[in-house]
Amino acid sequence: MQLRKFHVTLDDGGFRSGEVAGVAYGDPSTPVEIMFLHANGYNGVTYQSILQPLASQAHVAAVDMRGHGMTMLPVEPGRLRSWDVLRDDMITTIEKAAPGGLILGGHSLGATVALMVAAKAPHLIDGLVLVDPVVLSPTFYKFANMPILGRLTTFGKLAKDARNRNKTRFASREEAQEYYASRGGFKTWRTPFLHDFLIDGLTWVADQNFELSCQPEWESAVFAAQANRPWRAFSQLGKYREREIARLRQLAQLAPDERQEADENYKAELQAGNVKSSRLAKNIPMIILQADKNSTCVEDMDRRVHAFLPDAAVTRIPGTTHFLPMERPYVVRDALDILYRTRRGDFEDDYIGAVKRTINDAIGVMG
Repeated sequence: MQLRKFHVTLDDGGFRSGEVAGVAYGDPSTPVEIMFLHANGYNGVTYQSILQPLASQAHVAAVDMRGHGMTMLPVEPGRLRSWDVLRDDMITTIEKAAPGGLILGGHSLGATVALMVAAKAPHLIDGLVLVDPVVLSPTFYKFANMPILGRLTTFGKLAKDARNRNKTRFASREEAQEYYASRGGFKTWRTPFLHDFLIDGLTWVADQNFELSCQPEWESAVFAAQANRPWRAFSQLGKYREREIARLRQLAQLAPDERQEADENYKAELQAGNVKSSRLAKNIPMIILQADKNSTCVEDMDRRVHAFLPDAAVTRIPGTTHFLPMERPYVVRDALDILYRTRRGDFEDDYIGAVKRTINDAIGVMG
């Protein structure tokens, strides 16, 4: 399936006005069914070798978040304290591109934003694939949400490194490719991820140079903006799940015709966003793929997540770093495919069995 540009206009006024861009694959006449969000400093097309094959069965989009890639939305690095603005951008984008809901995936920053989207707008999300999300200890977030101490978190070094990049312009894409190929985490990336990153990761500027699309000041601000609440999001999703279990039990006590009518009415109200937050009930299937080394997740991610969501599939992928999608792309693709097919009703049993059968130690290992 051929790549095409993806565009959604946001017109909420002021800071929320502009265009969200990205790339898409599949039938453009249908709503988006799978969406993927990138890591900090990157862009949607970076992940096209993972996503493009899924277009044979679904309409797939990879979105550039604010300040990244080709998205044209205002950025104010000095005001950024959390990723809430990115969350709200994506909620509005999904409302326009997939009002009936979709499978949402993401890597690093994108994974955490996806989690936050699901907690605030569960009616839009039918499954989550979180690839090494930024989810540290609850204690970390207590400090990160304090007005002064929040700017002194352990992400300070990443923020400083991004802000002090000594090279942000290149005479050609080839020069940029050569420059990055032997640096840092790029060393473990498979072909063609670096090439794809640079497609929308560079912007032509007036003085015959290519410039990074994600400016160092914004990348730095995103790293530093850690006043997020991912554990609250997990807790919220756990409450939605418990209410869904209770709702299904109540339905089971009704006559078949009454049960079907009540179920359809609730789902219609939920999809329309008309259900009060205190009544929201939905069990959102979730797959979390954690890096084996240098993960941005807490060490005991599985135990902590299962305290809220016992049926989440949390698995550590052997031999991977935080750049898991670039090292084991098939694992990420399979996870998205599993939840897409779960949404279609292809699995009679739960999706966790499919994860265990498919995402194993052998898939995508670098030889």
